[in-house]
Amino acid sequence: MKKLVLLIVLSILLMSGCRFSLNDDKSTQATSNANEILAMADNDMYDALMARFMDADLNTLNQKQLTVATLINFESEMMCGGLCQFFTNDYPGYAQYVSNALKEIGATEMEAHYTTFITQNGIDVTQMDSFRIMGIYDYLEQYERFPYEAFDNTFSEIYHNENLSDMLLAYVRLYANEILN
Repeated sequence: MKKLVLLIVLSILLMSGCRFSLNDDKSTQATSNANEILAMADNDMYDALMARFMDADLNTLNQKQLTVATLINFESEMMCGGLCQFFTNDYPGYAQYVSNALKEIGATEMEAHYTTFITQNGIDVTQMDSFRIMGIYDYLEQYERFPYEAFDNTFSEIYHNENLSDMLLAYVRLYANEILN
């Protein structure tokens, strides 16, 4: 029964694309200038950053922008479905940048947790082809490969002390000229 419920939930998540919903006017947010973004309330600012960086071309980003894009994608997948979902949806290749991005914003406990997981499980985050899935059964097989549930539970505990959204917004405010221009 537990596996059936998991299968149904995963089907819904995979079919929905499970991304945070953005405000209706995504195009306006993506073109907002730095001062407008910095003046926004935290939730609106995060939405504007998602609109700007969620589907960004990694080859066009400077290092600070790459940090933001990486963590927006990482956090959205973690909050929606966990590390297995992040790995199976990581077509742009963000997994290889997560450790450095977490370190860059000062999320040292989260960085240590991520790095320990990939090291202990022999995951080469520069070669994620083995995580590609075609459907729900492929996802279930991926989920069984590694102890994702334990990672996700610890992630949730660490998140209480290292709230990635808050840390990311502080980082963007600190480096706004390099990130938003």
